[in-house]
Amino acid sequence: MFKKNKVSKDEFKPTERVFDDTIPVSIICKQTTEIKSLIENGLIDINYRMKNDYHNGYNILMEMTWHAVDGDSFDLFDKEFADYLITNGIDINAQDNNGNTCLMNLFVKNNHYFKDTIKKLILNGADTHIKNNRGKSVFEIESSIHDDSDIENLIKLDKNPEEFKNLPLDFFDENKEMLLCSINVIKCKLKSLEPTKASFDYVEFIVGLINETIETKTKQALELLDQQEPFNNKIEEMFDEIKL
Repeated sequence: MFKKNKVSKDEFKPTERVFDDTIPVSIICKQTTEIKSLIENGLIDINYRMKNDYHNGYNILMEMTWHAVDGDSFDLFDKEFADYLITNGIDINAQDNNGNTCLMNLFVKNNHYFKDTIKKLILNGADTHIKNNRGKSVFEIESSIHDDSDIENLIKLDKNPEEFKNLPLDFFDENKEMLLCSINVIKCKLKSLEPTKASFDYVEFIVGLINETIETKTKQALELLDQQEPFNNKIEEMFDEIKL
C-alpha cells in the first residue's frame, strides 16, 4: 500500500494547490486517503478541472490515468481510488485539450494491468464513441489490450451490434460484468447514429435482438450449468480419493 502522510486541510486551499504542477504524483497518487476525505467533506470538487499549462483540462481521474502511470510506475495507480472516483460521480467522459478521455489514456498505456479499470469505466457509462482531436475513438487507438478476448468482443460489438447474439455463454452466466459492458458499448453506438427513421427502426431491431439473445443464452447457460454440476462433483470425488 501507499505511504499515507499526514496532510492538513489548509495545504489544499485553494483547490488549485492540490493540482499544483510540481506535486501531481506525490499528492494524487500517494495521498488518495486524504484526497478522498477532502472530497467527502466538500473541500475538493470531484470534477475540478486543472487550469495550468501542463495539465490543462484534467480532472483527478485523468491525472491518474495519464501522469500517475507514466512509464512503468504502475504501482502508483490506486485501482481502489479510481473505482471510488468512477462510482461517485466523476465525469468519466471528460476530455482534455487533446480530446482524450480517461478510457483513451488507459488504452494508450497499452497494458493489461488496467483492464479492470477499463471494464469499470465502460460499465459505468464511459462513451466508447467519443473522438479525440485526431478523430479516433477508444477502439481505434492501437493497443495490445485489443488482444484481450473480452475487449475483442467489445470491439466487434462496436463495429456491429448484431454480434451480441454471438457473445460467449459465460457472459450470460458468470461474466455478467462483461455482458453489461457489451450492452453499454451498443448503447454508445446507437446514440451516435443520425436520428432518422431508419436509425429508429434499427435501434428497435437491436433492442429486440438483445432481449431475445439474453433470454435464449441464459437458458442455455443454465442448462450447461445443470450438466456441469455432476461433472464437477465427480472431479471432486476423484481428488478426494488421491489426497494424502
